[in-house]
Amino acid sequence: MTGGDRAPSARTATKVSVIVPVFNGERFLTDAIQSVFAQDHRPLEVIVVDDGSTDGSAEAAGSFEGVIVVRIEHAGPAIARNAGLSVATGDVVTFLDADDRMTEGRLSSQLAYLDGHADVGCVLTRQQLSVEPGAAPIPSRRVTNGLGEPSVGSMLIRRETLERVGGLDAGSGTEWMELLFRLQDAGVRIEVAPQVGLVRRVHDDNRSRDVGALRNGLTKAIREHLVRRRAGGTT
Repeated sequence: MTGGDRAPSARTATKVSVIVPVFNGERFLTDAIQSVFAQDHRPLEVIVVDDGSTDGSAEAAGSFEGVIVVRIEHAGPAIARNAGLSVATGDVVTFLDADDRMTEGRLSSQLAYLDGHADVGCVLTRQQLSVEPGAAPIPSRRVTNGLGEPSVGSMLIRRETLERVGGLDAGSGTEWMELLFRLQDAGVRIEVAPQVGLVRRVHDDNRSRDVGALRNGLTKAIREHLVRRRAGGTT
């Protein structure tokens, strides 16, 4: 497979690193990577971090021309994302779960927003939920007219900003919310673009099904957030 045959837009100055962590996600991964190469922005750097998969995930990623494949022992998505970040060379960084897809034009739209708002360090988008056949639906309070809440998994963030706050916390249990708290505590301006930038697959293996782990992780993240606020900054 190839990933460089789509005509790029006129915007070529800002290099985007797309980091895709995967653990036994072969059945979805090809679709995810194709959605990245379908973007109209260049230059792109696509980094797939194989988190100790036992299926053909690494081989599927390696079948795409230009994809950087990083293999690590199984350690969880936060460490996998940090492993990708450690080799990323882009000016801005975004992440894509191996079972999700980017919508067309997402990167160009987010980059245009960052270009026009120098004081914004991170921009998110909304997400569309796609329930796989046979999968249990997610709680209705999290869905409005078929759209989920703004997705932190859709963030496009300046690389220097992400490195300044220290990447993702592998011990949080809910690394996205923990990262948002740290960004806020560091004074980083975060905005949400109105458009849908992510198609999130809902299936029975989603990590968000583990409500107990998410609740515990969120409680820990809030507690640490309050400690930092009382101390007047990041810890």
